[in-house]
Amino acid sequence: MNDTTKLRIKIAIAAVIASIAVGAAGFRMMWQAEVEAGRKRRLAEEQTQHWRGVVGNKIRPRVVRGNRKSGLYHLPNCVNYNDIAERNLITFETENEAAAAGFRRAGNCR
Repeated sequence: MNDTTKLRIKIAIAAVIASIAVGAAGFRMMWQAEVEAGRKRRLAEEQTQHWRGVVGNKIRPRVVRGNRKSGLYHLPNCVNYNDIAERNLITFETENEAAAAGFRRAGNCR
């Protein structure tokens, strides 16, 4: 093999490596965009769960989250506020409403 052939082989190998790197970067960008879209979708769904809807002209938030299984309720500043399984989640507007439904405040809520 002469020097020109060796140089052509090196250039071809470099081109293949570059195309693989660009393909991987493109895939990574597509994956990150999909992850971000999923995160935004989950956030929108979670925010929707906090709102009961419009009553007259007033939107009433449902910020107290209860756990049907444990019988505890959590406030937004509680450690486990976002950890309640969907099947066990029940929301209330106030602590008094949660207490009236038989729920008690979680011990890790300050």
